[in-house]
Amino acid sequence: MPGLAGQPIEDQDDDATSPSSWVEGVHWACKKRAIDKVLATISDLQIMNALAILLAALIQHQSMSLYHLHIVYDTASFTGISVCASLINVSTSKDELKRTRAIPLALFVVAYVSFSVIFGIQLARWDEGLPGRCYNTQFVASPSTAHPLGDYIYLGITCLYSVSALLSCYRSSIASPSLVRLFSRSSPTSLLPTTSHTTLESSSSSVPPIFENRFWAKFSWFIDAKNFDFRIVVSCGIGYGMSQVLHFVAAYFALLVHEKPEYRVWAIVPLAMGQYPLHLYMVIALRVGNESLLSGDSENTWGFGQIVALILCAATLLGCVRGVSEYRKTLQLQRNFEESEVVQDGQVQAVRTERRRRNSY
Repeated sequence: MPGLAGQPIEDQDDDATSPSSWVEGVHWACKKRAIDKVLATISDLQIMNALAILLAALIQHQSMSLYHLHIVYDTASFTGISVCASLINVSTSKDELKRTRAIPLALFVVAYVSFSVIFGIQLARWDEGLPGRCYNTQFVASPSTAHPLGDYIYLGITCLYSVSALLSCYRSSIASPSLVRLFSRSSPTSLLPTTSHTTLESSSSSVPPIFENRFWAKFSWFIDAKNFDFRIVVSCGIGYGMSQVLHFVAAYFALLVHEKPEYRVWAIVPLAMGQYPLHLYMVIALRVGNESLLSGDSENTWGFGQIVALILCAATLLGCVRGVSEYRKTLQLQRNFEESEVVQDGQVQAVRTERRRRNSY
C-alpha cells in the first residue's frame, strides 16, 4: 500500500526504526542535553551576579547616584532576558524545572521588584541642582520631557514587562492543561497548533505553524473584492480586522500555554527578547551622556565587568568541555553497542548457514 512520498508504509516504518535514524536521534539528544547544561550553568551564574549587584545596590542606595541606580536597573533587566532564554530552552517540562533553579529565580524576582521600588522612590527626589540627584537625559528623552515623570513611565512599563516575561517563561515550562483548554476554545482551530500529523509536518519546515491557516486566503479574497460598495467593504474590513486581531491574540496565548515546547517557543521568544534593544540603548546612551560629568575614579578601574566576563567565560568553557566529554562517551557506548550487534548478527548468520548446509545433505 503506498504511503507518503510514494513509498510503502512498511518501508517508512523501517526507515523510522532503522539504525541510521536511531543514531541520528541519539546524536541530536546528546547535543541538546549538552547545550541545555551550558545554558543552565550560564543562567545560574548570571542570576547569582545579578543578585549580588541588586543586594549591593539595595544596601547602598542612599549613597548611590541616580545614574548608577539606572545602570544597575538596566543590567538586572539584561539578566532577566537571559533567564527567560534559559527557561525556554532548558525548562521545557515539569520535571526539569527543579527546586534548586526555582528558588534563585524567585529570589531574583523579589530583589528586582524591590530594587525597582527603591529606584522609583529615589527618582521622587529628583533635583537638577544637586549632584547625584539627576543625570543627563540628552540621548534618552526629548528636551520637553518632564522629569521624573518620564523616568517613572520608563520604570513602570519595563519593570512590569520584565516580570511578566519571567512569569510567562516560568509558566510555560509547567503549562496548565486548563489554560490550554480555555484558549483552545477561544481561538480558531486553524490558528491553534495541534499534534496531528499535518501540523507536525508543517512545523518541521521553516514557516511557523501559526501562519499556515485560512486567514491569508480570506485576506486575499477581501483584497480582490471589487464589486462591493466601498463603505460596506471598509466597514466589513474593520470588523473583520478586529476579529482577526482578537483571534491572533487568542492564538498567541494558546501557543504560550501549549503543552508542546516546540510550539511555545514561537510565542515566548519575542516576549522575552522584546525589550533587549531598549535596555541596551539606555545603557549605552546613559554612559555616553554622563561619563564626562562623573567625578572620582573611572568605572573601568573597578574591574567588575572584567571579573563577571571571566567567570561567565570560564563557566561556558567548562560546560562545553563537559558536554563534549559526555558526547564522546555516548558515542563510544554507541559504537560498542553497534559492534556487539554486528558480532551477534554474524553469529546468527553463521548458525543459519550451518543449518542450511546440514539440511541440504
